[in-house]
Amino acid sequence: MHAWDHLWLVEVVIGLALLTVVQLGIRKVIQVIRKKQMESPMNWRHRIGSIIQPPVTLVLWVVGIVYVVEVIGHRFGFSISVNYMHSFRNALVVGGASWLVLRWANEVQKSLLADGSRRVDATTIQMVGKLATVCIIFVSGLTVMQIFGLNIAPLLAVGTIGGASLGFGGKDIIANFCSGIMLHMTRPFVMGDLIYLPEKTLEGIVEDIGWFRSLIRDKEKRAVYLPNNFFSTLLVVNISRMSHRRIKQVLKLPLGMAKKIPSVTEKIRHMLLAHPTIDALLPLHVHVQEIGDYSCNVEIEAFSKEVDLEKFNHVQQEILLNVQHILEAEDVQLAVQSLQVINVDG
Repeated sequence: MHAWDHLWLVEVVIGLALLTVVQLGIRKVIQVIRKKQMESPMNWRHRIGSIIQPPVTLVLWVVGIVYVVEVIGHRFGFSISVNYMHSFRNALVVGGASWLVLRWANEVQKSLLADGSRRVDATTIQMVGKLATVCIIFVSGLTVMQIFGLNIAPLLAVGTIGGASLGFGGKDIIANFCSGIMLHMTRPFVMGDLIYLPEKTLEGIVEDIGWFRSLIRDKEKRAVYLPNNFFSTLLVVNISRMSHRRIKQVLKLPLGMAKKIPSVTEKIRHMLLAHPTIDALLPLHVHVQEIGDYSCNVEIEAFSKEVDLEKFNHVQQEILLNVQHILEAEDVQLAVQSLQVINVDG
C-alpha cells in the first residue's frame, strides 16, 4: 500500500518526460523544415517555424503544468485548484491559438509590404491587418469568457447600451474612428501620396493612416498629425494622382515685331507637338492673348505627361530654352517697358 501512494510521482515524471519528448520532436520538425526551405525575408512560408514555435511551446508547457497540478491536487485534495484547472488550461490554449494566428497574420502582412511586385498598396494591407487583429482579439475574449462560465448574451446587450451611452461622451473619438475606416475604404489618398490641403495651407507626404489620426510630413520635414475627422470636411488635393502637369508662359513681344508673331507662334507650336512629353490630345495654345501699351502678350499653354516634379522641371526648362532659340532665330527680343520721364516746370 505504501508503494501505491508514490505512484503519483511516477505519473508526474512520465507526464513531464512525455511533454519534453513532444517538444523536442516539434523542435526537430521545425529544424528540418528550415533546412529544406531557404530563409527569405520576402516570404512568410520560409519563417513558418519561427511563427509557430513560441505559441506551441507555450501551449505544451501550460498543458503539462496543468496536468502536474491536477495530479498533485487529486493526491493531496486540492479540490479548488482542480476545479479551475480545466478552465484555466482551455483559456490559455485559446490564447495560444490566437497568438499563433496573430503572429502568422503579422508575418503575412510584412511579406506583402516587402514584396514590391504585388499590386496591393500598403494602406489596404494595413487596414486588413488591423481589422483582422481586432476581430481575433474580440472573438478570443468572448471565447475565454464562455470558458469561465460567463454568459456573453447579457454582456453584449449591456455593452450595446453602454456603447450608446459612451457614444455621446466620446463622439469625437468615434467620429475619428469612423473617418479612419472611411479613409481606408474610399482611399482618397494612400501612404506615400503627396497631398495638399488648401484650407490648412498644408502640403506634404502621407506617412501613416491610423485609426484615429493620420501623419503627414510637410515640406519642412515636420510631422503633422491630423484627426481623421478633418478629412471628411476638408478639401483634399491628391497631387500624386495628377495625370499631367501644365506648362504656362506669357511672352511679351514688342509691338514693332507684330509681323513676325504668326511665324514665331507657329514654330513654337510645332516644337511643342514634336516634344515627346507633350500630350497632343489635350489643349495646346500658342496665340496672342492681348495687345498692351508696349507689347503683344503671347500665351503658351501645354500639358506634359511627366508628373514627377523634378523631371517636369527639366522638361519645362528644355521647352523654354527651345522657345528662346526660336526667338533668336527670328531675331525677336522680349519687350521692355520704357520709362516715361515727366518734366515738371517749377
